[in-house]
Amino acid sequence: MKCIELEVESKGCPSCVRTIIPHLLKIKGVRGVKTIRNKVYVIIEDHVEPGVIVNNSEIRDFYIIRSWSIHNDTDRCSEKSVFKLTGL
Repeated sequence: MKCIELEVESKGCPSCVRTIIPHLLKIKGVRGVKTIRNKVYVIIEDHVEPGVIVNNSEIRDFYIIRSWSIHNDTDRCSEKSVFKLTGL
């Protein structure tokens, strides 16, 4: 698994970052998401390319991605503190 760290701003409400969670969880291969202030941490399966997240049209319609980076370890995105959907 990989972790993508995004610095995000909502277009409608600059401080409303948590609303990105349901948008991200709809993307195939996303295993979990957590937010801390304007940072969003997305755990993705190894086969998923970061561009699928970063260039997603629904995300781009509502959010500005200021910066992003990818981490091959998921320590920053510890699954213990990540929101997850199960049974999908």
